[in-house]
Amino acid sequence: DFSLMGTITDAATGNPINEVVVAIENTPVVALTDAEGKYFIGVQPAGTYSLIIYKGGYQLKNVPNVTVTAGAITTYNATLDTEGPTGSVTASVKMAGVPVINAKVSVEGIPGNYNTDAAGKVVIDTVPEGNQTIRAELNNGSGLFQTMPVTVLADGNVDVQFNF
Repeated sequence: DFSLMGTITDAATGNPINEVVVAIENTPVVALTDAEGKYFIGVQPAGTYSLIIYKGGYQLKNVPNVTVTAGAITTYNATLDTEGPTGSVTASVKMAGVPVINAKVSVEGIPGNYNTDAAGKVVIDTVPEGNQTIRAELNNGSGLFQTMPVTVLADGNVDVQFNF
């Protein structure tokens, strides 16, 4: 069962875009598009919501006033415009010198979390060029997090080290 569904495509080519984040603003509800650009969001209470649609390399899209009607499926299709140059961020998270597995790493202001691997690392591709803030949060219920400002260059990679 779901309340919202749709297809996300590239504005220039019309091709579907996979792995696009479709989130309901101010809620933990997030969906990713599949290989055909389709997303499905589970049953939500009737009301008016704002969506945030994002994928690295594309412009963030804020969609206010999407109305969900009880017992009905709301379809919202969107196109995304490509964004300017992007780079990547490699984040390493350690606690007392030991790699942290499954720490949440994100780029502030952009939907999506990435979890560190067994080596305590994660690579976030297609981060928009410019000044960004990277956030790392321990996934142990402690609420501990750190942020670090970085400058992302086109086609470059920034290494970020978090030490708790």
